[in-house]
Amino acid sequence: MSDEKIYQVALSMVPGIGDVTAKTLISYCSTAKDIFRKNKNQLSNIPGIGQFIADKILGFKNFAAAEAEIEKCLSLGIEILFFTDANYPKKLKHAPDSPSVLFYKGQANLNNAKTVSIVGTRKSTSYGREFTESIVEKLAKHQALIVSGLAYGIDIIAHRAALKHGLSTVGVMASGIDTIYPSMHHATAMQW
Repeated sequence: MSDEKIYQVALSMVPGIGDVTAKTLISYCSTAKDIFRKNKNQLSNIPGIGQFIADKILGFKNFAAAEAEIEKCLSLGIEILFFTDANYPKKLKHAPDSPSVLFYKGQANLNNAKTVSIVGTRKSTSYGREFTESIVEKLAKHQALIVSGLAYGIDIIAHRAALKHGLSTVGVMASGIDTIYPSMHHATAMQW
């Protein structure tokens, strides 16, 4: 486990530091470790930071929690991607409010040339299910990466259709990578 990874995860745990602020800090300090090494004056002078955020950074001492999070991820086979990492999705980097940290498990190439997100209603109709399956089937010849939310309805249909047609699929989960929700989609989640 690298020191920098500990500081990256710790940065995401500092109260008041969101994704945009984390990226601003990195742009001025180069590394997460450097952020925690700055003094209050240096941090306060970074545009958009000020004394309040500087105090939050300097007051953060729970690096053990960051280490524990990394250890937990390692034990579950989860990779932690900071937005400066080479494997972080390049298309996502361009969004100003994209997550500064992603937790990732699986084999999918997050920088696949062709990526299609499919999301829809949780209470899908037979037409919606057939249409989703048809779209995914047609995308198979392009080897598109299918991204959805693993939720009921159209989302899970998109994932299952992708698996059926040999496509990689990514489930974006608000519940965290160690908790598959809904739990009845656990078997599908474990296939990619």
